[in-house]
Amino acid sequence: MNIKSEKGVTLTEVIGAVTILMILMVPLSFIFTTTYDKCVVEADKVAAQQVAREILYGDGINFNGIMGDLEKSNAKIGDLHKSNSKSSEVVIEDIPPDGCSISIPASNGIREYLYDSNVGGGVVLYNGKRINDKSSSGKEINITGFTVQPIYKNDLNDNDQLRVQVRVLCGKSGIVEVESSYRFPNIEK
Repeated sequence: MNIKSEKGVTLTEVIGAVTILMILMVPLSFIFTTTYDKCVVEADKVAAQQVAREILYGDGINFNGIMGDLEKSNAKIGDLHKSNSKSSEVVIEDIPPDGCSISIPASNGIREYLYDSNVGGGVVLYNGKRINDKSSSGKEINITGFTVQPIYKNDLNDNDQLRVQVRVLCGKSGIVEVESSYRFPNIEK
């Protein structure tokens, strides 16, 4: 029998081929895992932004959000304390450390839209109901900050404004901050 005519590979050739394969596979697997991690973080950011936008602009079905309720109410900015405010004024109360409550009267004077930050629970309540506490992926949504800042008219500004800022955390997203402002119609006080 002729040894040179037999087909096969030596152990050295197999070890060399496996080594080359490993050198190629390690960077490729690193690329796939980092890409997957980035996709998870971006999905969490999108979920956090969606909840923050629901607070500001509503979900289009159940409520209109702070901006829509302000537009419907025809109200003006009131004092920062309920005891001094009139029933047709928007009332803002600070809740330490990073929350607030905003009460918006309805245009018919009957219904009030109340957005209340439950800082301990990390949610914003709309008339006592949670707006959204879980993302579509099932991860917990946590409102880390909810602030409302009135900006009264001055020489440079012809209308009062209300600046609303919502900070939301979901999974690995980090804190996502969404801000909007509403310019009140020019109503004399």
